Parts: sequence; structure tokens; C-alpha cells
Amino acid sequence: MANPELLIRSIIGDARSSIRPLDCAAEIISDLFFVRHIPLEDIHAKQVYPFVAERLNLSTCAASRRVQRLAHICWDSMREKGLVLTYIGQPLKYCPDACRLVGYLVVYAHLQTPYFVAIEKDTSLLFYPSFDSPLYPSGGQISGGPRENGAMYVTQVAVLEKVCYPVCPGCGLTLEHGRQNYCGHCGKPLDWSIFPGSAPALPEENRV
Repeated sequence: MANPELLIRSIIGDARSSIRPLDCAAEIISDLFFVRHIPLEDIHAKQVYPFVAERLNLSTCAASRRVQRLAHICWDSMREKGLVLTYIGQPLKYCPDACRLVGYLVVYAHLQTPYFVAIEKDTSLLFYPSFDSPLYPSGGQISGGPRENGAMYVTQVAVLEKVCYPVCPGCGLTLEHGRQNYCGHCGKPLDWSIFPGSAPALPEENRV
């Protein structure tokens, strides 16, 4: 079973016909984890809910509520059916946050192995790839790699609610200001010299 939607439906049941928000979240998390190689522990709501909202034509707040509600329904069903250990690999007592739970199911759907069993077999799932990896950050190699002074080239953008935000090549999170010298999340020094276009399209209140 390589389709997370099929796994989610098998857990929740066919009676729950509208699982599209959870399915969208699964698609996004699958891309972040298996394509961009961002560890599950480093995938946050701000990297998921805005894209779910855009796909479903919802506000970010509405999208997050729907994903969280469906995630709790999925968790309750897993607990009732005794599937927590089967799909996650640890007998968790409390529901993880929605993105983390969906991530666990995404890993199981793709690998047919519970997450905590998978990371014991392959510890590389817990770490970012090296920066010369052709898989980082989204299937294309970073031109030139990191500079000698440690600055990393900003090359990627994320579209959140129809606004383009540059993405930090160090941690994969969106940058709040255009042409900032350091990432406000991980502190990595940034190089904008090969960033596509003259400047990232940020909202007026975020421009510096």
C-alpha cells in the first residue's frame, strides 16, 4: 500500500467520505519527507496547513481545523482497533499533533514499516541530507553549494496563500524578510546572489 489515502480510509472507514484535508496533508508531508528529505520531527504546521488551504480553497485556519479534527478521528479509530503499535511502532498513550500523526501514516504507507521501526533500521531518516545531495531540497541540486564562509544559496520559494516566500536552504522553513543575511529559524548565513528574480515577492509589512 503506497497510497496514504487508502491507509487512512482503512483506519477511519468508508463512512467518513470527506477526508480530503487529511489526504492533502499526507501528500504534502510525503513530499517534505521522501522528496525533500526533511525529518519528520522538523516538519511543522506552517509547512503544511497553508498548502492544504490553497488546494482546498480554504483559509489556513479552516484547513488546520479540518486536518486536526480528522487526525483525532483517525487516532481514536486506531486506538479502538489496536492499531497504534502496528502503524507507528510505539504504544503511544496520547495523540501526536496532527502533522506528526499523518507523517507516521505516510511512512507506513510507503515503507510498509512502522515509523519507529523504520528509523531503527535506517537512521538517515532522522537527518537532513548533505548539501551536495542531488535530492536536496526539492529534487534539484543547489547551484554552487555552500560558500567557504558558510553562507548558503537561497534558491527555492514556497507559495503560501498566493504569496511567494523564499525558503531557507538550511532548515527548509520560509524566510520572513527579503534579502535577510541570516535565517531567523536556524541562524544559517544566506547568500542571495543566485536567487531567481530580482527580489522575493513578500507582503508589504514583511519587507525590509
